[in-house]
Amino acid sequence: MERGVDPRWDHLVDILSTIGEVTDRVPRGLTVVLSRDDGSDQVVEVDMTPEEWDDMCSIGGWHMESGAAHVRQLVVDQPRACRYLTYANYVLRPAESDWER
Repeated sequence: MERGVDPRWDHLVDILSTIGEVTDRVPRGLTVVLSRDDGSDQVVEVDMTPEEWDDMCSIGGWHMESGAAHVRQLVVDQPRACRYLTYANYVLRPAESDWER
C-alpha cells in the first residue's frame, strides 16, 4: 500500500488499522479484515477512492477526524450479509454485492 501521497487517505488507513488488517482493494478502495468476538473473520470492502474520501471530508461535511471515526464505526457495524461499503453522493452505504459504477 502506497503511503505518504495523500495525508487524509493515510489517516483513514491508520484509523481503520486500529480495528483490523487493511489492504488496498482492486480496482479502488480498501479491504478491512476484522476479527470478531466469536473467533471468525469478517471482510469489509470499502469501495471509495482517495479523491472520493477527500470529497466526503470537504463537500460531504465531515472533517478528517470525525469522518475517519465515522467510517471506522460503519466498518465495525457492517452487517455480516453485506461485504461492501459503497460510496455514492458523499455517503458510504452497506451493500451485499459489488457493482460497477
